Amino acid sequence: MAVGPKSTTKLTSSNESLATPFFLYHKTPKTHMADGDRFAFSAEWYDAPAAMTRKYAVLFFPKDETVELVDLKSKKVFLKRAKAEGVRADTLYIGAAVNIMSRQMKIVDFGDDYTRKALGTRRENTLVVLKQGDIPRCGAIIDALCSSGLVLAHVRMGYISPPDAEELLGDRDAPSFATVAGQLSDGPVIALGLLGESACATVARIVSSSSAYSSPDAATAARQAALVFGESSVVLPSPAFEQSTLCLIKPHAVASGLAGRIIDAVVQKGFRLGALQSFTLDTASASEFLEVYKGVVAEYPAMVAALTAGTSIALEVVGDGDVHALFREFVGPTDPEIARHLRPATLRARFGKDRVANAVHCTDLPEDVPLEVDYFFKILA
Repeated sequence: MAVGPKSTTKLTSSNESLATPFFLYHKTPKTHMADGDRFAFSAEWYDAPAAMTRKYAVLFFPKDETVELVDLKSKKVFLKRAKAEGVRADTLYIGAAVNIMSRQMKIVDFGDDYTRKALGTRRENTLVVLKQGDIPRCGAIIDALCSSGLVLAHVRMGYISPPDAEELLGDRDAPSFATVAGQLSDGPVIALGLLGESACATVARIVSSSSAYSSPDAATAARQAALVFGESSVVLPSPAFEQSTLCLIKPHAVASGLAGRIIDAVVQKGFRLGALQSFTLDTASASEFLEVYKGVVAEYPAMVAALTAGTSIALEVVGDGDVHALFREFVGPTDPEIARHLRPATLRARFGKDRVANAVHCTDLPEDVPLEVDYFFKILA
């Protein structure tokens, strides 16, 4: 792959929420519920040619999973109600990035009081920190969490310093404060940001048999998530950068709840995790990363679009021997249909759908390994 300087293209976050202006109900002022719920979200799209962030209302109709866009500046319909591939109720939450007609929209807030009241309790956030002893079975834990209906929004693996561990926990009067802080700073950890209905209670029940730490309530989770997944994260990655290769779990697989099963399969095969982190790629970053395929494979435009359709999870896969060759063999042929016939135990055979939505990307050429690992864990991290 070709790697250039880190893209400076960013979507500006905003705490500005929509009111309930007339144009959100422009079709059916008092009967927008007649054919099922209609939810509204405030979203932003970075218009690169114009170098500006444009704001939209995203209206989502769960009955038929259609969307409509309203330009908030002109107060006019920008996109009439239509299907948008990959946009579902569980992909729309604050902080999510979704592709709507080739535009990567970042959801920054609920769009009206009805949506806030209807979805607010269903979108409770929580944080889980898997300690060093849980890392070998992190895939199974993630799968259990996602299978319970929770959405995996963020992942970050690394080390937490003792002062940062204490700041993360916050309540120094809590039972076992010193013990838990010591455990969090005693080795690598994996932090998970999850959301869903009664997320804190659901997580507490699932991780009760492990040594994992979980946020006690939504307010604490919000504070902790800002420390872990914000711009200056307290979880500092420490990739191996040797005896390793890259695996990228694609957005369709993450959105389908397959990330845990894929990670578990990688670990069960005998590989180890050197680094693990979630990313939301914009078009510039995805195009740059996949540039080696431009003009080579017909699916290149679709591959770029698929990689910007939501959250991806990058893994630095570490092992013995020729890690690149061994892992590439485990990933399998590009086409999942061919993989299912020839090598049914491979990742793409088990989790892929087609040549574009084939579950995972792996580094094709051995000389590209340091470039791809560096791209995610140095340039983008």
